[in-house]
Amino acid sequence: MKTSHWLSPSGKMAGLAILLGAMSVLLAFRFPDGNNLNRIAADAEGYYNYLPALFIYGNLTDIRYTPLQYSHYPGTEKVDLKVTCGVAWMEAPFFGVAHLLSALRLFGARDTGGYGGTYSDAVVVSSIFYVMLGLWLLGRLLVQTLPAWQSGLVLLALYFGTNLFFYTAGQSGMSHPYSFFLACCLLFLTPAFYAQPSPGRFALMGFVIGLALLVRPTNALMGLYPLLYGLSSRADVVARLQWYRQQAPWLALAIVVAALPWIPQLLYWKYLTGSYWYYAYQHETFSNWASPHLSDIFLNVQNGLLIYSPVLLLAFAGLLRLAWAGREQGRVLLLIFALASYAFASWWAWWFGAAFGHRAFVEFLPFLALPMGVVVNRMMGTVPWRQWATGLLLLACMYYTTGLSYLYRAPWDGPGWTWEKFGWIVLQLIHG
Repeated sequence: MKTSHWLSPSGKMAGLAILLGAMSVLLAFRFPDGNNLNRIAADAEGYYNYLPALFIYGNLTDIRYTPLQYSHYPGTEKVDLKVTCGVAWMEAPFFGVAHLLSALRLFGARDTGGYGGTYSDAVVVSSIFYVMLGLWLLGRLLVQTLPAWQSGLVLLALYFGTNLFFYTAGQSGMSHPYSFFLACCLLFLTPAFYAQPSPGRFALMGFVIGLALLVRPTNALMGLYPLLYGLSSRADVVARLQWYRQQAPWLALAIVVAALPWIPQLLYWKYLTGSYWYYAYQHETFSNWASPHLSDIFLNVQNGLLIYSPVLLLAFAGLLRLAWAGREQGRVLLLIFALASYAFASWWAWWFGAAFGHRAFVEFLPFLALPMGVVVNRMMGTVPWRQWATGLLLLACMYYTTGLSYLYRAPWDGPGWTWEKFGWIVLQLIHG
């Protein structure tokens, strides 16, 4: 008898993603501060503002902005959005649906100005959509190594045991969920890219990398995965270079396609500054590069990654295990995560303020999925009590991080945020 697609490992991962997506939509509008919370604010406002400016007002002079968040380019009345337009590209289909619903006055939508509740809801749905699609792609990769039920458990732990859930459903519209999806795409596309190269795969890989860079420049580190995939010796490097020379026309195609998403951004910078290139973060740099805050980004109460997402200790153990054994691209994954950690620890605001947990790591979580899965699989073994114990440990980690996300009231950083205050929050969580 033929097995139903939905009973296949990939089908089970799709089903889990759909259920998680539906649950996330319901939870998103029940986060603290009430329903219909407007998510078009702070950084999310800058990412989004390109859309109404271009598609509703038809120009870049009528941009709605928060003065404390954004300002005018020096000597002009032009609004300097500071952030790039990659997120806007990805939000655009959802923005289009919201605008259509508003124009037709469907489902209570009335405001066609680009900033009403329907548009804000579209931002929330877009974040959830991309993260669920990314989790499905991750699940398809995990089931190649792990049983489907363990793969699903790892996805749940990655979603609810880290701040991924918060930035997907709680504070939607930031760049992190979109970058998370693009990282999942790179992990999923790379094996087939080398196994069966084609113009289409080169173009798709180029587009994903180009868009990832446009969404968040530090996503350039993600490009190391397809670049270094499968390399373990000098001979491998020489063979890879020869392979790229043989694929030169398709490589050129990938570069051209990678540049396409950047055209609107370059035109905006030309309009804003008179130059096609502009570094908007004028007074914000990697000023700590000589003395990076490496221990702080993991263990400081000011958004330390492991303080708010302790489940990632399992992922780090798996990452070291795979790298030591030279398995499952472990050394490439370790290199990417080490470089990302150094970059974040070198940023002037290493704590990435007004955040729940260290938000800069959200987009690199896909690179920790398989390492976490390897450790979970080993911890569970085949003995029932070990499986139950591991499951309960993961459940406790998920309860801890998700519970904290519901108690979060910005900001949990700055001089006033201490271990003592954090301890009181944890006590609230324990006592319900």
